[in-house]
Amino acid sequence: MGARQVRGWLARLAGLFGHKARERELAEELESHLQMHIDDLVRSGIDPEEARRRALVQLGGMAQTSEECRRRIGVPVLEDLWQDLKYGARALRKNPGFTLTAVASLALAIGANSAVFSVVNAVLLRPLPYRGPEQLMKVIQTSANRGKFPAGALWSYPGFTALRDQNETFEGAAIYARRPFIMTSTEEPARLQGEYVSANYFSLLGVGTTVGRAFLPEDDASPGSAPVAMISHGLWQRRFGGNPQVIGQDIELEGHKLIIVGVLTKGFKGQSGEADVWVPMMMAPVLASPQLISQSNIAWAEVIARLKPGVTHRQAQAAMDELHERVEKILPVPQARPSGSGKETFTLVPLKDAQVDPMIRRSFLILLAAVAFVLLIACANTAGLLLARGLTRRKEIAVRLALGASRGRIMRQLLVESMLIAFAGGAAGLAVALWGVDLMTRFKPADATSFWTAYARTFQQYTVGVDAVVLAFNFALSVVTGFLFGLLPAWQASHADVNDALKEGGGGTHIGLGDRLGARRWLIVAEIALSLVLLAGAGLMINSLVRLNSVRLGFEPKDVLTMRVGGRREGIGFYKQIMERTAALPGVESVSVSTTAPLFGRGVSAPLRLEDEAEGQRPASRSVNINIISPDFFKTLGITLIRGRGFTEQDRAGSGRVAIVSRAAEAYWANQDAVGRRIKLAYSTGDYKPDDLIEIVGVVEDAKYGRVEEMAEPTVYLPYTQHDESSSLLIVRGDSDSGALASAVRREVYALDRNSPVYSVKSMAARAVEATSSVRFIALLLALFAVVAMMLSAVGIYGVMSYMVAERTREIGVRMALGAQGKDVLRLIVGQGMLLALIGVGLGLAAAFALTRVIRGMLYEVSATDPVTFIAVSALLVIVSLASCLIPARRATKVDPLIALRSE
Repeated sequence: MGARQVRGWLARLAGLFGHKARERELAEELESHLQMHIDDLVRSGIDPEEARRRALVQLGGMAQTSEECRRRIGVPVLEDLWQDLKYGARALRKNPGFTLTAVASLALAIGANSAVFSVVNAVLLRPLPYRGPEQLMKVIQTSANRGKFPAGALWSYPGFTALRDQNETFEGAAIYARRPFIMTSTEEPARLQGEYVSANYFSLLGVGTTVGRAFLPEDDASPGSAPVAMISHGLWQRRFGGNPQVIGQDIELEGHKLIIVGVLTKGFKGQSGEADVWVPMMMAPVLASPQLISQSNIAWAEVIARLKPGVTHRQAQAAMDELHERVEKILPVPQARPSGSGKETFTLVPLKDAQVDPMIRRSFLILLAAVAFVLLIACANTAGLLLARGLTRRKEIAVRLALGASRGRIMRQLLVESMLIAFAGGAAGLAVALWGVDLMTRFKPADATSFWTAYARTFQQYTVGVDAVVLAFNFALSVVTGFLFGLLPAWQASHADVNDALKEGGGGTHIGLGDRLGARRWLIVAEIALSLVLLAGAGLMINSLVRLNSVRLGFEPKDVLTMRVGGRREGIGFYKQIMERTAALPGVESVSVSTTAPLFGRGVSAPLRLEDEAEGQRPASRSVNINIISPDFFKTLGITLIRGRGFTEQDRAGSGRVAIVSRAAEAYWANQDAVGRRIKLAYSTGDYKPDDLIEIVGVVEDAKYGRVEEMAEPTVYLPYTQHDESSSLLIVRGDSDSGALASAVRREVYALDRNSPVYSVKSMAARAVEATSSVRFIALLLALFAVVAMMLSAVGIYGVMSYMVAERTREIGVRMALGAQGKDVLRLIVGQGMLLALIGVGLGLAAAFALTRVIRGMLYEVSATDPVTFIAVSALLVIVSLASCLIPARRATKVDPLIALRSE
């Protein structure tokens, strides 16, 4: 330590004795006293360095006493803390490489945690913006054989009224149904997402209006009694310019004029998170179908309820069996119950939980755990850097201890420096968090197959962003992180042996570094183990994604364009003209219409009974998806006809009813040919009648209507000419530009009917990509976190090996002077580094074997302990570790023995 540094420490020591104005004078006196004592020791024959050390130790006894005096006279602790902050900032500023490396790694880790937490907070933690949200429940019908949650979430309207009238635990119950509406009488018809709701829907939630009023009981008294509507704040601004005089104006939905009576509070978008218009439930018979209100076997709406004050969730659930019995006496269960369906009851699920798919909840929690691993790796990496830096500051800390500073005082100083690094990383992490939230929102999955499993609509329904809660989380994480990575280095540095430290010369003369590097070595092992767990999880998800992309969809998506045309007003004649006009467009090969299509989600389901099957013999699980199609549907999509024939124009109303079944549906005949067989479907009316017999005329290949990772479900195709139902999905196969083709089709539609909108335009190729976007979303995020973790681990290995080489320069020089070759030194250094890597890989494999089981339900045809994936990620991590060891090892082979020994 030079004279200038000693003078600085003496000046601080002098401050212990008096006012700051006398620090310089006292420092000079102490320095003079110190030098005189050193001279006396030298004259007595003691080595100058040893004399200097003894003088500092003696002066330390004086300083220790002075520090006690200072505490007694009450020098403010905040003043000490302020000095620690200033000194720590100066120390970090003098080491920009170390500071930037530590801050950057922490910024990535804290920012990633804050970004993922912002989603978890919005989706899982933040209470719903309703009155008393903890009392709001969703009522679900459950059965032993009902199937996968939330299959029992849909209710018939008569079933709801029976539930509402018989319950004794609810303060109120409301029914709603998500439905799109076509808004006309505007410059261009538009499709609006909306909801049919009971009159008490808004009061039950506690949602108010900005302008106007909510629905009144008389608005929902009888079918068609009140043609009124409410609109969202967003639609009010977009379509009506925020004009308060919108109340009383007309809005035309599905060709019917309704009077706007209210504008809802800003931000309320219904239970779907995207609704713009609400109409009374009793308008459903007018705008849609009278059967929706009258038929008890048509389940199409959802029910929410508010518990009475003082009634807990557990108490209410205990009363559900009795409530179910009372409802059943009044009205049968909404769906006709086949034999063996099992005991049914009602289940109450908190509305907050019911709005989030369990798979989405699990995936975001897994991502949060993944970024927590990244944070632990960053902490280990930063702790390793601080340990190495502590070794270079041994002399400085020893002098401070010799001058009387307590070990607690040293630890506090070093922890202050760690906190400064953590807060700087947290501040920079906010920018990373903002970028991360934008990245997740921009590249969110566009899974259109189901509302319940759509990540995209999760981001629409909840406001995901960096709010006050996320800022508090970021701050708390910075504090915990600073303490976590700073404690071990501070403790180790403050407990250094003063005598040994003052005896040491500079330049790394030590050969044995086990004590110095032991902590860093174990930190590196931990980093590698955690990195392997993340790499294994990412590898399994990527493997699953590859397999999903290779799944046969059952049709050919290339050069196919889909769009919705019109609503529920248009008839068969309209769609026949649209197909004729579209087929005449340049580049169009084939065109068809249908109610749904592969990758559009399941259509309407209906129970199926074979012709010779008696009532009550149908298995509980036998149901099929219904798709009403035009004759060229299979040709347009490239679905293979296995046997029999397709539909023709002769299959029209008045002729014998016909159907085509998929290969999965043919399995109901136990490997026999289904062509020529007849079936009955509980479709539309829900009753089995003799004239409901439908002849099967063909069998086609299975196509994926739902999720790609699921088995293709049995499907029955019916000709659109025999069913008075809107088949609004237009499917076009052509070789022209999709944008130009969509514009051309839109012109043809508007030429026929200006009030028929064209919307949801998308190519089948894009939908095929979207079908795996949920898995891709999770796989890419896990891969990103795993790569960051692996890079941090590589930096950690490189750092510890580089420091080892620097500290062992003299040892390496001695070895080479005694005849060691460069390859021997290379083998020595690389061997020590790879030993750490292999230990970390071994521990990581054990941890990955246990932890990857958590993502088992998200994998497709891949085991959670897939050996190929585990071997591949282990090999990758070993290669990266080897590369991190080779660079410092090659530097060690270039050590000149003469220079290394002369430096001592």
